[in-house]
Amino acid sequence: MNRKKGNGLFDWEELRYAWHFHRLAGVIRWFARELRFAGQRIRQGYCDMDAWNLYHWFLDVIPDMIQDLRDNGTGFPCSEGPTVSRSISVEAFNRVTGDNRTESDEEQKAFQSGLVEWHTILDRMIFLFHEADEERCERKNSHEETYWAAYREFIEKYGMFGEKLRKPEDENSHGHRLYTLRDVDEYRDIAEEYLQESREIDRYRVKCKDEAFQLFCQWFYGLWD
Repeated sequence: MNRKKGNGLFDWEELRYAWHFHRLAGVIRWFARELRFAGQRIRQGYCDMDAWNLYHWFLDVIPDMIQDLRDNGTGFPCSEGPTVSRSISVEAFNRVTGDNRTESDEEQKAFQSGLVEWHTILDRMIFLFHEADEERCERKNSHEETYWAAYREFIEKYGMFGEKLRKPEDENSHGHRLYTLRDVDEYRDIAEEYLQESREIDRYRVKCKDEAFQLFCQWFYGLWD
């Protein structure tokens, strides 16, 4: 489910495109741009690339930060609201106070129960944010392979935009008509099935996004350790 990140020091995926299309000149421009982005992140916490696609940055970074909190946090919120009190482990408490006393079995069980519940909430939040992400979403279009095979065949037969299907009446002062798979009888059903399932997946991702943000807002002031 996890994908290679583009929010580290360098975006290595972009380097491949820079070399493929522009060779050495593209690599030099890529390197200069990535250094500029790195400097911006150091100075202001984000770069131009992050600001150009905020939702992509959020879904790339925030779920991983929540995962880090979930894996390495020592406590959990005890209440909801503008101010969230917090329960910490006896080990953490002793490090702060120097108190060598130990918790009772009931206190230990209560703490473990609260921690398990908190981890369940964080796991759900992480899962939902991942499902809201087009690349990480576990639901995939079952017609994907058939659709793209048909699309490649369409291009081979009729051109990228169906240039070979054009008629004189397709031309006007604004340009010309563009043809798609749905304009050709042999591909229409394939295209419709693919698009219908894509819309269903989009609705699912929006639903996951809305539920994720409900949890995020509900526990916003508890996302600390």
